[in-house]
Amino acid sequence: MNEQQILSCRKIFEAVTRRPIAKLFWDSSADLNNKDISRPISLSYISEKLDRQIYKTPADFVNDMRQLFLNGDCYDREDSLRPAAIGLLINDFENALAIYSPSSLSLNIKLRVTLDELENVVESPVEETTGRVTYKSEPASYFLTHYNIDPENVTIADLKHEISLLKTPKLILKVIHYIHKLQPDALLSGQGVSILYSRLTKENLSLIQTYIKKIMTDAAIGRISGLENSALREPESTIIQQIDFVESDKPERRSSRRSKN
Repeated sequence: MNEQQILSCRKIFEAVTRRPIAKLFWDSSADLNNKDISRPISLSYISEKLDRQIYKTPADFVNDMRQLFLNGDCYDREDSLRPAAIGLLINDFENALAIYSPSSLSLNIKLRVTLDELENVVESPVEETTGRVTYKSEPASYFLTHYNIDPENVTIADLKHEISLLKTPKLILKVIHYIHKLQPDALLSGQGVSILYSRLTKENLSLIQTYIKKIMTDAAIGRISGLENSALREPESTIIQQIDFVESDKPERRSSRRSKN
């Protein structure tokens, strides 16, 4: 990184660490004992890399910070202050990232435009998904008969599996758009969009699972195309490169906050 980029990253780091609660993340000893965390990381580790100028690009610094936040979301909300703390630190981080822009200006603008387009990626309003949809045609009827999860018992593991079945940018963007409408705080935006699964309420897990089933069924019977994406101004290959799913694996405790636009 050049001198200006290093300074920008340092200012972003200081914006996050000025809160006393950031001390919870100064070392990674707690992460070492959490089986849901595969890559422990701490603020002291990030600070040392900044001081020693180890980061080759601003993106490397941003990715380490995002990993720190995602690790903090892997704790039980009833037993640890970490999940609540990262909500504050993420806001500080995103605000500082927008102000100091350590990466190229064009990248940050392009990302914000992409996130704004999530509101409009589907031109019509998001469909209601409370009712059960049935079709007589194949393969939709087979899908609904043999792939039926009780909406009241949807788990994070179920949702991850179903999202992994979506292979095209258009279908993935539909789901991200839907999550953004239901519960914006379950999406973490940085140099991509990450789903914070443990923040999703039980009701929203069910609604998202039902919505995924609907679009998969519609794609299976040809009602929608998973390949075309005329609602977007950019090619799918460009959009999908800007969406990075980093999964938070903490399964059961969920925030009670819910936001609908």
